[in-house]
Amino acid sequence: MLGTRRLVERVGPDPARHWLLGSEIIPAQQALETGLATGRLDADEPVPATLAQPPVISGRTAATLRRLSRSDDADADMADLVRSAAEPGLRDRIAAYRQRG
Repeated sequence: MLGTRRLVERVGPDPARHWLLGSEIIPAQQALETGLATGRLDADEPVPATLAQPPVISGRTAATLRRLSRSDDADADMADLVRSAAEPGLRDRIAAYRQRG
């Protein structure tokens, strides 16, 4: 959840929500045009493994992303982060993330 508001501020709520909930690869040109990216790799450079497969998100995470991309309640960010960290399975989620990278 951390960074969702910044993404919304940078690219706008509709593209941010679409990208976060769609779990799809964002075309380089679109990322450049919206300000999400500032440059791109050469065609012969390998794509980092962390970019090759989008993550699967839970329904609860999707609902929180929708809420965060629509409101401007900065005080709720910390509470959301704490709730996310307190959700059972954090250690397993971190380990899975590290294995993908």
